[in-house]
Amino acid sequence: MNDDLDLRVVTTAPDGMFAAVLRGRLEAEGIPTMARSYGAGGWLFPGGPSGFGPVDILVPADRLEEAEKILGETDE
Repeated sequence: MNDDLDLRVVTTAPDGMFAAVLRGRLEAEGIPTMARSYGAGGWLFPGGPSGFGPVDILVPADRLEEAEKILGETDE
């Protein structure tokens, strides 16, 4: 994704594994994603799911509502 994009957090996954599942679901619907990790391994892999600690899933602001709907359907 381009640095000029306005990215928004659609959800926060409890760990990198769950983040990968959520990202896969959104990307399968054509929504580009990025991950931002603040966990213990975040310094090893900045901007990616480290597997340790929470991971924010970011999407372009103009796709936020669509992403929320998709993830809401996943929860049901």
